[in-house]
Amino acid sequence: MDNQSKVSVLKQRVFIADTADVSAMQELTKGKNSRILLAVNTPGNKARLREHLIGHYDVVEPIAKRTEFARYDLAVVDASGYQQWREVLLETKLRYEPIFLPTVLILNRAELQRVGSRDFWDLVDEFVVAPIDKLELSERVAMLLRARNLSLSQEEHLAYLASHDRVTGLANHYRFKERLSEVVVDASVLNQTVQVLVIKFGLSRVMSSFGHSGMDKAAIICSNRLKQVLGPGAFLARLTTDTWGVLQPPGQPVEQLMDVCQRVKGLGDLTLDVHSERVHVVVKQGVGIYPQDATDATGTLDAAINAIASATDAVPRFYSKTAQHEALRYIRTEARLREALSGDQFELWYQPQIRLEDGALAGVEALIRWRLPNGHLAPPGDFLSVAESTGLIVPIDRWVIREACRVMCEWQKDKLPVPKIAINVTAADVNQADFSEYVREQLTSHCLRPPMLEIELTESTLFECTEDNLKQLGELRDYGIDIAIDDFGTGYSSLSYLHKLPISVLKVDQSFVRNVLTVETDAAIVKTIIWLAKNFRLATVAEGIETEMQAQYLKAADVDFVQGFFYARPMPEEQFRQWLVQRNAQPMLKLK
Repeated sequence: MDNQSKVSVLKQRVFIADTADVSAMQELTKGKNSRILLAVNTPGNKARLREHLIGHYDVVEPIAKRTEFARYDLAVVDASGYQQWREVLLETKLRYEPIFLPTVLILNRAELQRVGSRDFWDLVDEFVVAPIDKLELSERVAMLLRARNLSLSQEEHLAYLASHDRVTGLANHYRFKERLSEVVVDASVLNQTVQVLVIKFGLSRVMSSFGHSGMDKAAIICSNRLKQVLGPGAFLARLTTDTWGVLQPPGQPVEQLMDVCQRVKGLGDLTLDVHSERVHVVVKQGVGIYPQDATDATGTLDAAINAIASATDAVPRFYSKTAQHEALRYIRTEARLREALSGDQFELWYQPQIRLEDGALAGVEALIRWRLPNGHLAPPGDFLSVAESTGLIVPIDRWVIREACRVMCEWQKDKLPVPKIAINVTAADVNQADFSEYVREQLTSHCLRPPMLEIELTESTLFECTEDNLKQLGELRDYGIDIAIDDFGTGYSSLSYLHKLPISVLKVDQSFVRNVLTVETDAAIVKTIIWLAKNFRLATVAEGIETEMQAQYLKAADVDFVQGFFYARPMPEEQFRQWLVQRNAQPMLKLK
């Protein structure tokens, strides 16, 4: 093709539009923060171009000796600028492929006649003939920016399609592994575990009976139900036609994972409504854990998939036999706890609290125990965490409140010298709208005065309380019930928040008391807690007293009350009554 023909081809590409069309095209690029790189060396053209473009676009110029440019959406160059910046422009254009990054070349008519070199065609997308016609330039810039914006939106759409399931809109297998890899890297630095749950719905009959449309309908239903039962922070993806993946927040305890698995298990009891037909599906679950089962993301996901292969029902299967044992223990503990609630298997044991000033009995702390049908006691640490994660802690604690009031009432009738009984409650209890009302009802029905009851909550429980929950505690405090912070010093106390809490007692955790005579930092913490309590006009109780020297130290430090093995271990009611008789028969223990 000769030069004249090439010029003819170039002229055919010129699109003449009226002013309205130009305005419309410019409107397309408004508000998109389009940035134009002005690599023009001719002073006159540079000034005219800047004046014309700067009102509509963000105009930038290349910095001499730079080997790369800041982000731009369109480059305008003249012949001199082309020669100077060609390599950098071409490198930038290739770097962003397949995203369209246009370049406009300004040529005078003499230069245009000489367009014969193929060097232009690998970089330049449009030509504008000098002297520059503003209307023509506006048309070409607007058209090229519109094409770029379309290219960008297509890239986003293609990226979405590449990483998401077409039917459900969830992340797909590729995105799930990508996210899992990111989480595993962070978890390895923080020395955390990462749990991957794979869920398989038995949808083969749906596919064979209703085809792809039925399968799509079933997949949407399953996805929506999974979203409803998963906890906050879980990342859900559709891995295959009938398999979903759930990535739990790193470092989460197995109890929270089992709570999720139990809720997923319940989905197997529901039917799917597919094309007006009710379909029952089987749910299976497999769990892989990093780094217990694998050292990377792929291995952890494969472990969960392999675990599900051996699942025979909705009970989650773990790749690790140790983890499987823990999961079964959790499931069985939950089932037995439900039986215990209805089978009168819980007991309250009582540990005395002593007033240091004179050695008198100040009250008791009621501690729950679970006696299994075989007569053995289940340690509280083995079942309370399961009770909390399953929500069973609320009816269990209601039983504790009711039983403590009943026993205290009996002691009052028998004229036993027990001034007060302390019980432990959790955040789940305080979150109940009728918590305050229930406590007052139990006191009234058992003819007890409010000061006879003390409610203990841990630091973390109090700091998680909402304003409404704190209001409930405040009502109980105003009613005359003491509110104590248990295990004080082990959580995340804030002086700015402490004075707002409706509390009357601080309990010094036994982990500090244990080493108060030998570890200076523990002694300093104990003294600080006592100082805080005095300044906030709160009573102090030190837990875990095992020796007389510890008791003497705490008395000298001005602690009000103590409890621990030095005085008495937790004991059943009958044994506690005997302890009271023996105590009354002996001289009262007073510290020097």
